Formats: sequence, structure tokens, C-alpha cells
Amino acid sequence: MKKCVVLFVCCAVVLAGCFDVTTKVKVKPDGSGTIEQTFLISKAALEMQQSGKKKKEPFHNPTQLKKEAAELGNGVEYVSSKKVSTDDFDGYTVVYKFSDISALKLSDDFGEKVSSKKKTASDEAPRQKTYTTFAFQKGAESELVINMPPKASTVKQDKTDEETTDAASDSLAESGLAMMRLFFRGMKIATYIEPQGEIVSTNAHLRDGNRITLAEVEFEKMFADTSTLRYLRKMKDDNSPEAMREVMRNVPGIKLETAEKITVRFR
Repeated sequence: MKKCVVLFVCCAVVLAGCFDVTTKVKVKPDGSGTIEQTFLISKAALEMQQSGKKKKEPFHNPTQLKKEAAELGNGVEYVSSKKVSTDDFDGYTVVYKFSDISALKLSDDFGEKVSSKKKTASDEAPRQKTYTTFAFQKGAESELVINMPPKASTVKQDKTDEETTDAASDSLAESGLAMMRLFFRGMKIATYIEPQGEIVSTNAHLRDGNRITLAEVEFEKMFADTSTLRYLRKMKDDNSPEAMREVMRNVPGIKLETAEKITVRFR
């Protein structure tokens, strides 16, 4: 039962700030390029976040976005940003530029942006951030190496415990899935790398033309039925490339690069 409880606790945390984050990194054959990030938060979650405040702070804050350029790597500069609004979400699109992608580092930790709780001294230490990093060699055929974040270690539970808790877990999941889909509606996290030029060769598993997908998770699709939870529980015990590929074959809405190091040669 522990696994099910942990999963639903994680869901509750996310529901406090449902968001849609799309990151596109465009890199030229000389190693320079741009980062375009669209960050949207549900209007309901934003209203909850701002409730009780005498002065509501704008979610699109160019001054803060300029400061965040340094977190993306040395030499990254803010270019522009604009407010974005849809029927269900508010947010912004921001563009940064860099002269050397080797200095770039991308974090997948967006929790601080959507958290409505201010940290205190008694709070637990924040989760250690992990980054996608890059190496670049300019040439007649430039080479880009994408280093994926290290995978968290997994601890396998006793199979007897797993077998006896599946029924209870699925029962609880069935009663909550409809509500989860409602709250997860429109929630997406995606990161793409787009070399500008002709790709000569790559070992990337998820490629569409010049777009290489590192991650694309559409949560509403992912929680279509309880089989998703079973596959996710399996992946929690085994996050090997083979296990991840099995999840992607059987769970809609999930695309994850399984290679730890991706090489792209382009010109």
C-alpha cells in the first residue's frame, strides 16, 4: 500500500499547481542558439496561490526572468518575454540566448515556480536538482552531446507485499482517476532540442525531423485508466531503459529519451 500512498501524495502536491512547461533549445552549427520556454499555470491554481495576499504578484515578471538567466548557465542572456493567457491557463513565454551550448544546464525542477508555500527553517531540505548538460565540438560536421540527468536509484520491495497490495491500490485508483484527470487537464511537461541545419547522424530514439524529444509527458492522457498506475509502479522499481520503453509502449502520453548520452552530428 505504501507505493499507492506515495503516488497519491505526489499527485496532491502537483494538483496545488497544475502547469504546462514547454522548453525548446535551438542550437546552430557554431554552438550558439536560443532557449524558448513557455510556462503556464492553471488559473484555479494561480488563484489559490495568490489567495490571502494583499497585493497579487504578476506571474509574468520580466525582472525575475532576467535574474533566472544565470541559472541556465554562464553567458546565458535574457532576450524577451511576453504574457500568455488561454481559457484555463495564465503564464508567459520567455526567450534566452547563449553563445556556447556547452555552458547550458537545464533543470526539470519547476516546483518553486508553482509553490504557494514560503519555506521556513523547519522545512525539509529541498530535493537536489539534477540537470541536462551539453558538450559541443564545432567542425565541418559539428557534434552535440546531450548528457541526460542521472537516474534516481530504485529499491525493490518484497514481491509478496506488492502482490497483496495491488488490489487495494487499483481500487483506490479507480475511485480517484476521474478527479485526477480533471485536475491534470492540459498539464504537460516537454523538452525539445532542435539543431539548426542538417542532422547527419544521431542515436536519439525520439526524433521527428530536426526535433529531438528529451521528454514529453501529457498527464491527462497518462491517467486514462488504472493500467497506467501498474506500469508506473513497475518503473519505480526498475527504471532501466528496457523498463522505460515498456512504459512508453503501454502508457499513452509518455515519451522519454532512454539513452543516458545522446550524440547529434549536424551541419
